[in-house]
Amino acid sequence: MKASPFSSANRLLVRVCTLIFLLSFAIRVAWVLIAPSVDPVFGANPLHRDGAHYDAIAQSLAAGRGFQEGGTPTAFRPPGYPFFLAFVYSLLGRDFLLVQVIQALTGAVTATLISYLGWQVGGKQVGFLAGMGAAVHPYLIYFTPWLVSEVLFLLLWVIGLLMLISLLQRWQLRTVALAAVSLGLATLVRPVSLLAVFLWGCLLLLLAIGQKKREHVGLGLAFTVISILTILPWTVRNYVVFDAFIPISTNGGYVFYGANNPDAMGGQREEFPPWLTELSEPQRDREYYRRALDWIRTDPGNFFKLLPKKLSRLWSPLSVSSFDEPLKTRFDPVIYPLWVAFIGFSAIGLILMTRHEIEAMLVLVIPLIATNITSLSFFGSTRYALPMVPSLILFAASALNSIVLDVLRRTCRFFAGIWLVFRTSR
Repeated sequence: MKASPFSSANRLLVRVCTLIFLLSFAIRVAWVLIAPSVDPVFGANPLHRDGAHYDAIAQSLAAGRGFQEGGTPTAFRPPGYPFFLAFVYSLLGRDFLLVQVIQALTGAVTATLISYLGWQVGGKQVGFLAGMGAAVHPYLIYFTPWLVSEVLFLLLWVIGLLMLISLLQRWQLRTVALAAVSLGLATLVRPVSLLAVFLWGCLLLLLAIGQKKREHVGLGLAFTVISILTILPWTVRNYVVFDAFIPISTNGGYVFYGANNPDAMGGQREEFPPWLTELSEPQRDREYYRRALDWIRTDPGNFFKLLPKKLSRLWSPLSVSSFDEPLKTRFDPVIYPLWVAFIGFSAIGLILMTRHEIEAMLVLVIPLIATNITSLSFFGSTRYALPMVPSLILFAASALNSIVLDVLRRTCRFFAGIWLVFRTSR
C-alpha cells in the first residue's frame, strides 16, 4: 500500500531534509562572510581567475550583446554558468553578495538532495548521515563565495544522480528526461562531465538489455538522445558563429596541452600554454591538441610518468592545479587524517553496496571512473574531484551506517549476555 503523504516516514524525511537545508545554508552564508579574511586563495575577490571571465560574459549577455568577451564572440568558456550569472544580473543587478547568497541557497539545496538520495539508496539512517556529510563537506562549501561554476554544476549533477537512482526503481520517460536534461545542462556548465553522461547512457542500455524489456531499451536510448538534444542548440550556435564543429567550448585543447607537454607536472602552470593570438578560437583549440598529441607520441615514457602525479593530485585534499606541491595549511594534521578516513569509509561503502544495491552502486561509481579517466587525460586537482564527492559521501554514509549498526548490535548482545549470566547466577 502506498504511504500517505502524512505518514510518519514522510514526516521524518521532511524534518531531516529541513534540518540539512538550514544547517547547510547557515554554514555557507558564514563562509561567504568570513572567506575574504581567512582564505589565502580566494582573498576578497569573488572574480578570482575564471570568475572574471564568467562575469565579463554575463555582463555582455545581460546587456543584450550576446555571448562575448572583450566585444568578441567566444566559445572558450562553457555557456552554463555565464547564462546563470546573466539571469541573476538581469533580475537583481550586478551584486556579488546577492550572487553569493544565491549560491549558498543552491549549495544548501544540493546537500538536501544528497540527503534524499541517501534515503533512496540506503534508508533513513544513510540519508541522515549523507546529508550531514554534504552539509559540512569542505569541497561543497569552499566555492560558494567564488563566481565560478562549481556550485551550479553540483546542483544539476545531483539532480541527475537522483533521477538515475529513481529510474532504477521505476522506468519512466519523465524520469529519463529529467535525468538527461539535468546532466546535459551540467555538461554545458562543466564539459568535464561529458564522459560520465556517455557512460550512464551505456549503463542504462546494458541494464535494459539485461532485463529483456523492449520499452526499457527505448528509454535507455532516450537518455542519450535527450542529453544530446540538450547540448545541441549550443553546438549549433557555435557552428553558426565560428563555422566549425564545437560541441561546447574551445578550451579543451588549451587545458590538454597545458597538462601534456615537456614541462608538465601533473597540473597546469599559470600562463601556459602561450596564447596563439594569430589563430581563431577553433584553430587555436586544434593546434593545442596537435602539440599535446605530438609530444605524447614522441615522448610516451614521460607521458606515462605523469599519470601517477595526475591521480595523486586528483585525490589530494589540498592540490591547487597551478602549484607544484599541495597547499600547506596549519590544519594539515587534522585535514589529512580526516580525508584518509573519509576515503576509507567510502571504499568500504562501495564494497558493501555491491552486495545489496549493485545497480545503484554502478550508477554512483560512474562519476569516479569518468573523473579519473578525465584526469589521466588532462590533469588532476582537488577542484576537479568535485564530481566524485556526492558518490563518495553516499558510499561513506552507507559504510558508517553499517559499521555503527553492527557495533550497536554487538554491544547490545554483549550486555544482554552479561545480564543473562547475572540472572541465571542468581
